[in-house]
Amino acid sequence: MSVELGTVTNAPPDLKIKVDNMKVDLDRDDLVVAQYLTKHKRQVKIDGVTTVELEFQDELKPGDRVIVASTRNVTGLPLRQARRFFFYFFYCI
Repeated sequence: MSVELGTVTNAPPDLKIKVDNMKVDLDRDDLVVAQYLTKHKRQVKIDGVTTVELEFQDELKPGDRVIVASTRNVTGLPLRQARRFFFYFFYCI
């Protein structure tokens, strides 16, 4: 596994990431992003009784720096699937 730094160049839903040592941007088909970095809804219980739905609005935006974890040990997959699993996790820094 390797870890690289990158920069968000385009916001979701057409997310693109420029990894510092790569010449091309990664697009949304190449990425799997942790849910907490996207707009999403969660159900929570208040006082163990009332269930409410919260919508989290924060998401990646152009200029955000991210950590990209990748693995090169993908074998036996078609190229597009291999690329999809090559860059698989992001964290805001």
